[in-house]
This record gives sequence, structure tokens and C-alpha cells, in this order.
Amino acid sequence: MLRIKEILKEHGKTQIDLANELSVTPIGLNKMINGNPTLETLQKIATVLNVEVVDLFTHKNNDEIETIYALREGSYVPVGELKKSK
Repeated sequence: MLRIKEILKEHGKTQIDLANELSVTPIGLNKMINGNPTLETLQKIATVLNVEVVDLFTHKNNDEIETIYALREGSYVPVGELKKSK
């Protein structure tokens, strides 16, 4: 699952703000997020949110652990965790 809503909240933005910055309608943005976004689309979203593409997938539930996601049957699902090296 993408973290776009969480990142928007962290930045004090709404999905409408993001849609406007991407020059798409809110419905178009919703389809982009909930569909099967391309790497190009993810890069555009990450650029507007000022984050890396990987940040759209990893949860910041622990500063030392990152959740790893894989695409299965059209949805991103957690498949494991990776301990960050120091």
C-alpha cells in the first residue's frame, strides 16, 4: 500500500492539493494511486511531495526498520522488513 495519504498529512497537504500540483483531477489522482501506477507516475508524485520513490512504500514505524513491499495481484503487500545499517 502506498503511503501517499500519510505523506500528504505530514506535509499539511490534501489529495486535492496534490492533484492540482500534478495537473490532474482529484478523480484522476485517485485512479493513479489506487490503480497500478507506473514508475513515471510514482516519480512525479514523489517529486511533488519532495520524497524519494521508495518513501512512497516504506513506513516509518521504526527508525531502524523498513517495511518491504511487493506487487501481488495488482496491490502492494508487505513481504518483510529490512534492518537499516548504521
